[in-house]
Amino acid sequence: MLYISKRRTKNETTKYIINNLYESSFQCVNNNDMNHKISERIFMLMFDIGANAGTVTDCFVEQGYHVVAVEPLDYHCEEIKNRHDENDVTVINAAVHYKKGPLDFYTIEEWDVISTLSEEWRIKSRFGLEKSNRIWPTVIKVNCVKIDDLIEQYGIPKLIKIDVEGSEYEALLSHNKKIETVIVFEWTEELIKNTKKCIDHLASLGYTKYRNSCCHIEHEGLDNKNEKLFNENLYRPIEEFEDNIKSCFTTQTGRYDSHIAWGDVYVM
Repeated sequence: MLYISKRRTKNETTKYIINNLYESSFQCVNNNDMNHKISERIFMLMFDIGANAGTVTDCFVEQGYHVVAVEPLDYHCEEIKNRHDENDVTVINAAVHYKKGPLDFYTIEEWDVISTLSEEWRIKSRFGLEKSNRIWPTVIKVNCVKIDDLIEQYGIPKLIKIDVEGSEYEALLSHNKKIETVIVFEWTEELIKNTKKCIDHLASLGYTKYRNSCCHIEHEGLDNKNEKLFNENLYRPIEEFEDNIKSCFTTQTGRYDSHIAWGDVYVM
């Protein structure tokens, strides 16, 4: 699950938006004005894919974004809708996958944050059957949407956050044309092969830079690190990912406890 650190105050958020974020504007017509005066509004768009209870969505709404929150569990969708105006958040009750579905979605009611579409996640992840004897007792059918369809319908987002517990690659396969954005998704040491496939796919589309955040070295939150999030100078060539990520593994850091390495990778 992607980490969120402490929130900004409203004054800090306003100052931050003005000084640090990319901004785009669109024009809207006031139909009540006979002269059809054009007014401008600052608009920032973010996709929260795998929104769960909406923690990330909440943070970005506070920062002035319109968020498209995509979440397979209907009760979390209702929670997000109840907290936010539809002008601030668009909620889609679906998963993101290159297949349209319906697909099997595995969940644990008391710990639904690790719900997944991925069979490999259920078996081989640190939360799975092989390492923890955990069984996902509930299976539901979910419809799926594609990232490129979201872009076509809602526009180009400044940020695409993907937190889908092992099915990152399948989600990213639904994106097949490079856009000017930052894509952030989770990696785990035990399933790092899938992360490499994600990186290879994004590189094939023309994304050229990445930055890594590792949980047990210096893990970052999304809400108060946007200076780094959009600063190209802090990113490295995407070809270096495979060699660099190894330095985060528990075998390299000397940590052999239950905290298998994980973190987030940012791509632009």
